[in-house]
Amino acid sequence: LMRGVVLPRAAALLHINSWPTDYYTLDSIFFIERDTQNFGVHATYAKHIEVAIEHENVIAGTPTEINKLQLFNSPLKVLITYGSDADQQHYLRLYHEMIGWADVFDDISSLRRQLVIFGQNAPSEGIIWTAYVYDRVGFIKL
Repeated sequence: LMRGVVLPRAAALLHINSWPTDYYTLDSIFFIERDTQNFGVHATYAKHIEVAIEHENVIAGTPTEINKLQLFNSPLKVLITYGSDADQQHYLRLYHEMIGWADVFDDISSLRRQLVIFGQNAPSEGIIWTAYVYDRVGFIKL
């Protein structure tokens, strides 16, 4: 559902292309254009990644995904996962530490942004989404 419906619809709203299957181990990417000059018209190589996306159903597996996202150079890196309020606060502290270690050029707060989106099941309302953006001092709720 996330790869096949949600992410392609989000990309369309942003007037950008999506690649809804694995791209160099990323779950999905958003990009502006493909490199057809070097790889042909049917190639799956983006000129560059605008948004690198990881989606993880089980929050316990997200440290691996945060680490992986730090390996990619893109203006926005997004982790989507699910967890209770207590889990969210615990993992935000963990992510902050991990991203800080990876921020060797001190630009993740300004140039290579990191967004974390948590979903939480609310029986009467469906999934409630909460988003946080990385800052040097901690994550900021959007």
